[in-house]
Amino acid sequence: MAVATKTTISVSIENIIVPFDFSKSSELGLNYALVIARRYYSTIHLVHVIPLSQWPQAYDVTPPSPATEAVEEQRRIARQRLQSIAQRFANIPNHVWVEQGYPAEVVDVLAQAEHADLIVIGTHGFSGFKKFALGSVAEQIFRKALCPVLTVGPHVRQVASDTVLRRILYPTGLLSESHRGLSYALLLAADENAELTLLHVIQVKRECSHDD
Repeated sequence: MAVATKTTISVSIENIIVPFDFSKSSELGLNYALVIARRYYSTIHLVHVIPLSQWPQAYDVTPPSPATEAVEEQRRIARQRLQSIAQRFANIPNHVWVEQGYPAEVVDVLAQAEHADLIVIGTHGFSGFKKFALGSVAEQIFRKALCPVLTVGPHVRQVASDTVLRRILYPTGLLSESHRGLSYALLLAADENAELTLLHVIQVKRECSHDD
């Protein structure tokens, strides 16, 4: 079902948090964040987290203090790389952040401190044992966040700087939890003059057949 909607309420996105681990997936997420930032005159907060899990916890070694030389060197290199990336943002206001900790917790604290309106994160698309072993940072951020989260999969196409939303697909299970998401979809569709399609899938139980 396609929905055409008109409203006098528009979307306000002043601050966008972009977790960045220097992978191709995070580059894709950043590209989408830049498109949104140009459209809504947002500030980009580019954040890299040095995870505590890098340290040899399996041997019951206490992670070094953030003040150690090794961590400070990691901070310095990461900050330089982020600042180099931020140079291509043109006139988009931005801040770079380098922190140490658990990524989902760091992003959650930063998002609240900077009054984030949106978090945009590229996902690696892990599944199976790899996802179980490594965990999904994007999923952890999604579950903690108090603001909307846009996840960008590893197989999405690159976007141009003048890209606009033309078609939005909103899958819904028709539960009360989906209502807040629908309100954002309606606002975006109205703001971008996009076509909004609502999709509900009725699950069909398959009957098992047994040969006599």
